[in-house]
Amino acid sequence: MAVEPDPGQPGNDAESNDSWVQFVLALGEDGVRNQRDQRDFADWIEALPGIGQTGYYQPRSDHRRRHLTIQWYGDPDGQAAIVSEGRRRGLSVEFVPIAFPKSRYEEFVQWMTHPSSRDALGFTVHSISGPTFDEPFVVLGGEVEQFTEEALRAVGEELSRLVGIHVVIRPGLPFRPWGQPETSPSPTTGLRSQPPGSPRRPGPHHPR
Repeated sequence: MAVEPDPGQPGNDAESNDSWVQFVLALGEDGVRNQRDQRDFADWIEALPGIGQTGYYQPRSDHRRRHLTIQWYGDPDGQAAIVSEGRRRGLSVEFVPIAFPKSRYEEFVQWMTHPSSRDALGFTVHSISGPTFDEPFVVLGGEVEQFTEEALRAVGEELSRLVGIHVVIRPGLPFRPWGQPETSPSPTTGLRSQPPGSPRRPGPHHPR
């Protein structure tokens, strides 16, 4: 989540204590109060009954403006209650669209952590990050420096079509391409199979 950490209490060691002091000084008294209010509000949102069935994705706080920006997918059902509660707490709320629901992202992560994803992609995924507010897509990390940008873009586009979310492939930790010689000039471009529990192909009932 993009809500900054609660200043809370200092740590037990000198380094963490100094970091805590610097963080609090940077925020200022009003900033600390605003940050705590926004974190409490975000916790309230995520505890709402049925919030997982709405388009709610994740919040980002702006403690200087007492403002919360929320990524949201699809229908606005549930937004009115959040805006009303935010107003009651003296916080403003803004919703920005995201192109896929959290449930689809969670399906995608399950697939990428399945051992057979290496065979489907042509390389081992070492990290999955995003989406963020600045980059509203998912980034797969692996050792792909030996591959051309064009080849990586082709795999990312094909994977995006398959799972219905925007995926970008970037360099990450070292690996040896699965089932290919180390001198292979490009990753596998054919996503040959989907392991059990993998995302469904986009279709009439699984929109992108």
